[in-house]
Amino acid sequence: MAEAFETIIKGMDLRFVRIRLEFQTLIHISEVLRQQLPDVIEKKLDSFIVRARELDDDDPVKEILILNYNTQFYQFVQRDIPRFYNSPLLLILYAICEAAIVEIAGIVQNETGSLLGINELKGGFINRSTKYFEKVLRFKLFKKNEDWKRFKILTALRNAIAHANGRIDMVEKDLMSDIKKYAKSFKGINIESGVIVISLEFVEETISLMNTAILDLMSRVEKAFPPSDKGNEDA
Repeated sequence: MAEAFETIIKGMDLRFVRIRLEFQTLIHISEVLRQQLPDVIEKKLDSFIVRARELDDDDPVKEILILNYNTQFYQFVQRDIPRFYNSPLLLILYAICEAAIVEIAGIVQNETGSLLGINELKGGFINRSTKYFEKVLRFKLFKKNEDWKRFKILTALRNAIAHANGRIDMVEKDLMSDIKKYAKSFKGINIESGVIVISLEFVEETISLMNTAILDLMSRVEKAFPPSDKGNEDA
């Protein structure tokens, strides 16, 4: 059994196993959500109808319930139930990306012998990571402009969701201005009834893009700094 396991992992850079598994798990979660979310929405709508039907026809509450179903409740379920499920995926994705970048930066730092760590720089994470990779490590973080742009959008949405749960009146003014620009340029980012609504399609696309970008970064690090036997044992 031990020999078989050694055969499987032979040549694999174990320094990045955790990052790969985190992305694979998030991709699986999004796939499960795509399959099950329609049923969740349908059951929520059905429960409302069942409640209305249980009332007597002359009950004035019944008319109010039906009216609300055709307006407020239906819109709420169709908009906000998906939002409650989609937004956390973006938070998890951002956490995976930030942790991966910091972890990879530490690996390159050890290999190059740099005395300065990424977390010793000041500023927001995008500015710190950009300066650290380009000016300290002399290593490109993302090769494609598309990857940089999507990471900036992911960061903006993460901040709006994490600090205001997507409520636009609670989002910092400059940040909200950026998000409105993104909403005009990218399908799947919408502002409805005072909240930021992210479609599952946009979430899945962003997961795919960031996974590819981080995989490319890990591949370049592997080529520049091949894992030592000791490094793989430590992992």
